[in-house]
Amino acid sequence: MKSIKITLIILLFGSLGYSQTNVSGIITANALWAASGSPFNVIGDVGVPSVYTLTIEPGVTVNFTGDYQILVKGNIVINGSSSNHVVFNGSTGSEIMIMFKSTDLSNSTINYTDFTGPQYAIKLADESEHNQDQTKNSDTLKVEYSSFNNTGVFTDGYSTTAGLIINNSTFSSSIIKGYYPSTEPIILKSCTIDTSIIISDSYNYGIKIYNSTVTRSMFSIGCCGANFIIDKSNIYKSAFSDYNVNYYVEVNQSILVESQIYLGGGLVYVTNSVIAFSAADALGLVTRNVVISNSTIKGNGSGTGVVTASNSSYTSSISNSLIIDNSVGIKVIENMGSYDFQNNNFIRNTTYALNNQSNRSITATNNYWGTTNSTEIENLIYHENDDLDLGPVTYNPYRSSYNTSAPISPPANVLKQTSGSDVVITWDANPESDLAGYNVYWGSPTGYSFANVVDVGNVTTYTLSGVSITDTIAVTAYDMDIDGTDDQVEGNESWFAIEPTSLGTKDDDVLSPTAFTLKQNYPNPFNPVTTISYQLPKTTFVNLSIYNVVGQLVETLVNEYDNAGFHTVEWNASRVGSGVYFYRIEAGEYTETKKCLILK
Repeated sequence: MKSIKITLIILLFGSLGYSQTNVSGIITANALWAASGSPFNVIGDVGVPSVYTLTIEPGVTVNFTGDYQILVKGNIVINGSSSNHVVFNGSTGSEIMIMFKSTDLSNSTINYTDFTGPQYAIKLADESEHNQDQTKNSDTLKVEYSSFNNTGVFTDGYSTTAGLIINNSTFSSSIIKGYYPSTEPIILKSCTIDTSIIISDSYNYGIKIYNSTVTRSMFSIGCCGANFIIDKSNIYKSAFSDYNVNYYVEVNQSILVESQIYLGGGLVYVTNSVIAFSAADALGLVTRNVVISNSTIKGNGSGTGVVTASNSSYTSSISNSLIIDNSVGIKVIENMGSYDFQNNNFIRNTTYALNNQSNRSITATNNYWGTTNSTEIENLIYHENDDLDLGPVTYNPYRSSYNTSAPISPPANVLKQTSGSDVVITWDANPESDLAGYNVYWGSPTGYSFANVVDVGNVTTYTLSGVSITDTIAVTAYDMDIDGTDDQVEGNESWFAIEPTSLGTKDDDVLSPTAFTLKQNYPNPFNPVTTISYQLPKTTFVNLSIYNVVGQLVETLVNEYDNAGFHTVEWNASRVGSGVYFYRIEAGEYTETKKCLILK
């Protein structure tokens, strides 16, 4: 790489001046890219040696004109401001906009910077087990108040002490990945992540998400110590899947809605959290080994809350939790390991509270089953009394009332009706002995929050003014320990009970869709052909594509303008192998991702 070349071009348009600076090569002294020289056009690779610092001022725009990178072995200081961001516009190709190698990352900062792809934004090293840098990255790179759109951030150093922390930033249509093997951890704090792919590859040191919101995205995990930690975060319509075994996932004080956890080869810990799903025949959590405590697993009258299959060295346990509104609460499917489900509340599970499809003996004592009638409890449990090839479930002694150490349950039978210009909401009284009252929520529903809430006290009816009968209105119950902080995940306030109202008759919906919708493929699992259906309320450009579990594009099924109405497309998967795949639709502002399973 030759010494840096900087060309300043001045173009005059009448009385207006416009400047731009072309840059390439290795800097030979500390360098400043000032706002007065912006935009800076990267016309070749740029290098920052170990003894120098490249500083980029607020308001600077950096344009990559080709497949080039800024290689940092010294320091880079990008100090945008809240009112004057730095902008990086990527080109196409395989190079990373900013690559860090053999440097102390703590001497570099990236603040208030907006990265736009398709070129990837940031990468720590480019190593493998058999191709390592002589001097490795050290310490931690911190990125704050930045945005990533259609780009990616990666760690790829082998067995280093380095790390990447990204705070108060946003991701859209991007990839966040810790590569194989033994690569640096990624920590995301107070971030908003939408329509993105998050991957902890095999042997990666993990991706940790704190106080963040993840929507319409995909989590994928490899083997051998790879891990996700989700803490005090909201996860919405973002499924988890694996492509190997022997990993772990921790979920603590978090809310996961319509986000199936399908992790059949690892260990999942869930503490003080909510897992809620509403799709017919959906699965809340599927894993080999599970440890759940003080959490809510809630369906919508169908589906299975937890499917577990412990191996010989593990005990799957669920304690002090609420398993509610599923078709099957817990299902055990493998003849290995041991199972201990105690001190839980099993409520309104319509087929079985506990379905033992293994030959293991299961301890399920000190639970409340929604009844004190032993015959009714027996009917809620499928085990050796129903099939002699199955193991027994020991459920006696059982509780005669709710365990108040478990999360409080959502109110039942929420209804709403008009009264003049008002809407009247009613619900059944909760049976818990420590019930203190109810909250009513409405306005701007996100799937995990509302704009407005009113504490209505210990009543079972409330009248709302200024709302429509078609608005989403929810009711929660709360107990005597409520303190206004993290009450839902701590179990002191229930998950939302919602009474949906149709926007039209069934015939109206058939004639004209009122909303964008992506349906679950059918059949699923399948081999090799399945059908995917979607609805468009208006004519728009549609892209419908298939991705594998590591986020690689497999096939594009639709990439054209479609008219409003109901649409179906077949996917013939004869050219790909068995496993989990994702299909994603982008139609105008609407984006949705669903998972499918090929079994060959």
